[in-house]
Amino acid sequence: MKKQIAILFFLLLGSLSANFYLFNRDDEYPKPCDNTDRYSKEEEIGVLRIKESDGAEYVGRYRTEYPPDQNHEHPTGYVLTKRVFDEIFENTDINSVTLDLVTYNDNLTLVVKGYKTNMTKIGGDGDNRIYLIKTFCPDNCSQW
Repeated sequence: MKKQIAILFFLLLGSLSANFYLFNRDDEYPKPCDNTDRYSKEEEIGVLRIKESDGAEYVGRYRTEYPPDQNHEHPTGYVLTKRVFDEIFENTDINSVTLDLVTYNDNLTLVVKGYKTNMTKIGGDGDNRIYLIKTFCPDNCSQW
């Protein structure tokens, strides 16, 4: 029994050592925030930092004109989790995302996909990280 416990202990120690090495080596998997090559050829498309009060005004105006229904089947906004973006941006060639409106289970929702473009430059003078993003068609609008 002592021999089996000793073997299990050394296997556990070996596994922990291997994991420590893999997670701390220099050539690890690409990181979502590795922007070395993502923004080398930026062009403007109309992404602006805006004031929070302006964002609230624009959203309020839209929701007044197009009110969401009580069942939330046709929302006027979406929450996107950072985890999705972390996974998308593991590919260091990707520098943007596409958002496509779709219906899924009779609800309006989004399909989010990584995309490579030069149109990434940010302008404006907002006081925090709130953005007004002019939409544009990817290089080939007919291809998804």
